[in-house]
Amino acid sequence: MAGMASSTGDWVVTMDEDGQQNPSDIGSMLDCAISAAYQVVYAQSLSAPPHGWLRNKMSQTAKAIAANLLKNSAAANFNSFRMIEGEVARTLAAYSGNGIYLDVALFWIAARIGCCPVWLRDEGRSSGYSYPKLISHFWRLIITTGTRPLRLITLLGVTTLFLAIIFSTYAFYGKFISNTPVQGWTSLLIVMSIFSGSIMVSLGVVAEYLAITMNIAMGKPLYVVSTKPTRPAGS
Repeated sequence: MAGMASSTGDWVVTMDEDGQQNPSDIGSMLDCAISAAYQVVYAQSLSAPPHGWLRNKMSQTAKAIAANLLKNSAAANFNSFRMIEGEVARTLAAYSGNGIYLDVALFWIAARIGCCPVWLRDEGRSSGYSYPKLISHFWRLIITTGTRPLRLITLLGVTTLFLAIIFSTYAFYGKFISNTPVQGWTSLLIVMSIFSGSIMVSLGVVAEYLAITMNIAMGKPLYVVSTKPTRPAGS
């Protein structure tokens, strides 16, 4: 963020420090960005993943979840080797709060995101990310993607209420219409289901207010003014 805020160029590139990402690929990424009018270009590795199958599978799963939460298939390609339009990078650095997941913030601002195929070099050292660190990294991604996880609370509450109504109707029908003996636990289950659903719905409403506060705290900008002409001529 500090580097983005201090930049003055038309484009900003972020890279890892382990030597796996080759600076000579920046030219290809720039060509890709200009030819397709992208605001953000991710390097798409043509090399085989360097880690074990479990870690690779977890990485693929995390990116698939991110793409689903952000409602953008391009999120499945995000990684640390990226080229960002200068105005987008500086706007991001100016607004985003502490702890924001960088790629999530990029999807707030950038409308045109693509990828460029590159070959990665062998890492000069082993990864510094342990599984606990990777899980913490993934959890921060989930927390900063927005309100969709919070809305699951409301959905779960409404579903519970709906099931409680169906079960209550069935129990009353059995008691008064078909003369089926209804045990005492039935009424207890109905009451618990109704109140549990009501509590979940109430928590979901509170979560929506918290989500609004969270978006403000994370620094999601209301709008972005882009003056750099990135769209190809004639399009």
